[in-house]
Amino acid sequence: MIDLNNKNNFNKYVTLIRTADDFFEAALRCDLNESIKVKKYPLMIPNFVNSAFACELYLKATLFLNKNEIPQKHKLDDLFLELDQEDKKGIYDI
Repeated sequence: MIDLNNKNNFNKYVTLIRTADDFFEAALRCDLNESIKVKKYPLMIPNFVNSAFACELYLKATLFLNKNEIPQKHKLDDLFLELDQEDKKGIYDI
């Protein structure tokens, strides 16, 4: 577990989470329900891509908390497999 009292660690973690939140917000704006509200066609590809980017960054933030490193890989399943059992269970429970 990293020390979030260390300013450098804290800034890295916050940057990951804020960037993930931004991609998640972008995905939500492109989803079907939002598109219906503004009477536009859904933007399925941007929705999928932004959702995937958000997931990647949330996974990397979790791994950073536990392992003090940010993986350079991008495959969601590989990142998920690196999580400890407790974090995997938390994701499954959601």
